[in-house]
Amino acid sequence: MNRRSRILALLGAFFLISCGENSVKRGYQSLQLGDYDMAIGFFNEQLYRNPRDFQARVGVGKALLQKSYANNQDTLLWRQALVHLQAARSIENHDFINLLLKDAWITYGRKMLSAADTMSALIALTFALDYDPSNSEALNLSAILFSSFGLTQKAESLLTVASHNHKTDKDILFNLGILHFYRKEYAEALGIWKSGALFDSSDTELRQWIHLAEKNNSGKRDP
Repeated sequence: MNRRSRILALLGAFFLISCGENSVKRGYQSLQLGDYDMAIGFFNEQLYRNPRDFQARVGVGKALLQKSYANNQDTLLWRQALVHLQAARSIENHDFINLLLKDAWITYGRKMLSAADTMSALIALTFALDYDPSNSEALNLSAILFSSFGLTQKAESLLTVASHNHKTDKDILFNLGILHFYRKEYAEALGIWKSGALFDSSDTELRQWIHLAEKNNSGKRDP
């Protein structure tokens, strides 16, 4: 290769890199403006040139997720987003990608719960916990589902882990108390519900459960 050819080759490579950087930059600018279709188009331009471009993979994954959420959690868009985010994770594994994937699975789990598809919801929450094992919402919702299936031991183990990691999470503590209540372990339920981390005198529902537990616990102690 002569000198002129080498210079032309270098200029061509520089041009491709410059175009790629511009496409990704414009993609993120479009994403910030809420123009998800344009963002997806710019990111895809770069992915056609370089399928292993990490920033473009993350960008198109984010854009597809946002478009999915804006369209009543469109499942097809959501699945496409996961493909790109998983691809990005295989290129470079960063904590923020795990958080994106965790949030995506929790959102899908909530959608399945609202549709009364409990098994799909549990599967989604299990995937969420793969990416963030200590996530309080995924642990709490999974425990509720296991309890509804009659698997109270599994539910309690999840809530115990969750309460250890999130000592002031009121939903987790409340549900842990509920499990004890239905096992007729009223003193244990009261101990949780009256704890400083949970007790709120303005919480009408909690006060009703405390009243029931106190009544049952009192009757349990009678000879």
